[in-house]
Amino acid sequence: MGDYMKEKYYDTWEFRKAIEQINTNPVESKINFEKYLKEYPKDYSIHLFYASCLMTLGDFEKAENIIKYVEETTSNDKQFNTQKNKVEHLNDNIAYSKMRLYCLTERYEELEKICSKYKAQIQKLNLISVLFYTQIKNKTLLKTRNEINTYCFRQMVEYSEDDFKDHIKKHLADFNKDLDEPNTSIFSPNFPIEDVLVEIKKYIPSDSKLYSGFYENKYVFKYDECGRDNNKLVNYFVAISYNNTGNLITLYPSSECEQLPCIDLNYMKKEKDEPKVKIPSQIEKFNKRFKRK
Repeated sequence: MGDYMKEKYYDTWEFRKAIEQINTNPVESKINFEKYLKEYPKDYSIHLFYASCLMTLGDFEKAENIIKYVEETTSNDKQFNTQKNKVEHLNDNIAYSKMRLYCLTERYEELEKICSKYKAQIQKLNLISVLFYTQIKNKTLLKTRNEINTYCFRQMVEYSEDDFKDHIKKHLADFNKDLDEPNTSIFSPNFPIEDVLVEIKKYIPSDSKLYSGFYENKYVFKYDECGRDNNKLVNYFVAISYNNTGNLITLYPSSECEQLPCIDLNYMKKEKDEPKVKIPSQIEKFNKRFKRK
C-alpha cells in the first residue's frame, strides 16, 4: 500500500497551468506539458491535451503518434480499464483528438468514417459542425446554402465576403454606440477597418497561423490601440479563417495575444501634419462610452 501511494498519477495544479496556456501561450504550454508528462506518464488524458497543443502549433505528426500511444497503452493497462468513468472520459477525448487531427490535416474521407464510428461523441461533445464541414468537403452534404440558417454553416457551403463583413459589424464602434449592452470586444472608432481588411489578406493564408480549432486558423495582428476587449484598451486583434484559405470567419480585438506570434501592422499608422486633437478626442469618447462603470 505504501509503495502504491508513493506513485503519483497526476498533479492538479501543474496540469491546469499547462492547459490554461494552450490558447494564450501554446509554446510555453508545450514545454510545461513535456515537463509534466516526464513526471506523470500515466496521466493519459494529459497526453491528449499535449497532442492538442501540438496540433495548435501545427506539429501534426507528433500529435498523431501521441494519440496512437494513448490508445495502445490504455488498451493494455488492466488497472486503468477497471475504472469505467475514466475509460469513458478518455474515449471521448480520443474521439475528439482524432477528429480534430483528421480535419486539420484535411483527411476528410478518414474523418467521415470516424464520425460514423463516434456518433455518440459528436452529439455529446457538440461537434455537429465538424460533421457538417466534412460532408461539404466530401460532397456528401445534400443541403444548399439557401437552406442553411446559421452564419458559420452558410459560409462553409458557399463563402460570401459580404456575409463576413456583415458578421463583424457587431465589433465596430458605430454599430455599438447606441446599444444599451454593447459588445465586449469593439474596435476603436478610428480603426481603418476597410484598409486593414485589404492589408491582412497579404498574410492570409500563410505560415503565421495557429491551428485554433477543427477547421479554423488563427492569425494575430498588432495594431496599437485598435480597440477594447472587456473594457481594456488593447493593441492586438485576431483574424479567424477557414483552414488553409483566405476566407475569413471573424475579426475582433483581443486582450489575450501578448504571448502569441503576431504580425505587426503599426506601419499602417501614418503621421499626419495637422494637429492631432481630433483623433485623441474620438478615442476619449470611445473610452468613456465603453469603460467599466
